[in-house]
Amino acid sequence: MSRVSWGMLFFLVTIILTGCSSDDDFSGRTFTIVDNSTLLETKEQMNMQEEDTRRVLLSLTFDSGEVTINSNQNLTGEYETFDDRLEITLSDDKGDVTLVFSDLASSVEKNVKYTAEISDIDYSLSDTGGLAQLEFMASDNTEGMMVSFEENTE
Repeated sequence: MSRVSWGMLFFLVTIILTGCSSDDDFSGRTFTIVDNSTLLETKEQMNMQEEDTRRVLLSLTFDSGEVTINSNQNLTGEYETFDDRLEITLSDDKGDVTLVFSDLASSVEKNVKYTAEISDIDYSLSDTGGLAQLEFMASDNTEGMMVSFEENTE
C-alpha cells in the first residue's frame, strides 16, 4: 500500500511541476519581425527578390520575460507566451503599447523560425516619445497582418 502511495505522490508532483514550468523558446534570442504580405509567392521570384525589399517591422531581443526593441531608443518591456500566442507590452511615462501575435507556429521556411498574425494592437500614448515609434503599427493597418519571425544569429 505504501509503495502505491509514494508512487502516486511522485507522479502527481511530476505532473504539477511539468505543468508549472514555462517552456520559453524566445529567451536569449533576437528576431526580426517581417511583413509576410510583401514576400513573393514563387521560389523563382523569391530568389530574384533582394533581402532589402523586405518590410521589417521590428527587431526584438527576448530575455527571460523581458523584451527589448532594437532601435535607437532601445525600448524595453515584458512578454508572455500562451500556447500559440505571444503578447508583448511596452510602457513608459508617455503611455503603453501591447502587441498580440496569435497563431504562432514553427516555420519550415529558410531563415524563418515562426510565423504569426498580428491579432491585436492596443496603445494609449499621451505624447510623442520613445513608444510613438510604434504608432505606425496601428496607423498602417497591421492588425490581421501575417508576419515572420526571422532569427538573428549574428
